[in-house]
Formats: sequence, structure tokens, C-alpha cells
Amino acid sequence: MENTTPAPRRSPGGLRRFSRPLAAGVTLDDLVLPRAVTQSMPFTLNTATVVVGAELPLHSHSQHEIWVITAGSGRLDRGTETFDIGEGDVILFESQTQHHLTNTGQVDLQLVSVYWDPAR
Repeated sequence: MENTTPAPRRSPGGLRRFSRPLAAGVTLDDLVLPRAVTQSMPFTLNTATVVVGAELPLHSHSQHEIWVITAGSGRLDRGTETFDIGEGDVILFESQTQHHLTNTGQVDLQLVSVYWDPAR
């Protein structure tokens, strides 16, 4: 039986990261921050990698979210819009906005995700 427990890794800054699959070819890295930091932090920060040809399935959530694309390119469906995205793009998803991402590029698409409760 395959072990599906996330394996911790250290980032260059010394922070631990736990990788976990979100979908086929999509990995989310959760950052493990000191409790003293997270108790007062009004947002959550993680990174994601979408391999060439993979998709982040259509979904929505109660939090607002911002993506910063740090590498690669893809096609994004956000609400009723569809557009191409690439390195350097910053995208806002308001609460409950459905979104779907496909890596259409030649390299892995990498992004930073920041999300927060709209009631904060």
C-alpha cells in the first residue's frame, strides 16, 4: 500500500513544507509556520504546481483568493471569463467564484496562492 502521508521538506528560508496532491498532476505545498505567526495571520499562503497538460478541477470556496503566477502558462476559466495566464500575472478570485486552470504551456505552471475569509 502506498504511503499518502505528506513528506515535509525545508524551504531555503528554513520553513517546512508539506506537499499533497490536489488532482492528477497538481500538487499543493502547505507552509508550516510557527504558531505565534499563524495565530495573528489574517490569511493563508501556499504554493501549487500544475504539470504540463494537467488541470486544477473546477471549484469554488468561501474565501477570497489571489494567485501570483511564478512560472509557466495556462488557460483559466474564472466565473464567465476565459483567458490565458502566464508568469507575472496576478489574479483575484472573489468568494464563491468558480475557477478552473489547465496548464497549456511547455513547462510546469507554478503559483503562489493567498486566501482569506471575506469576513475578516
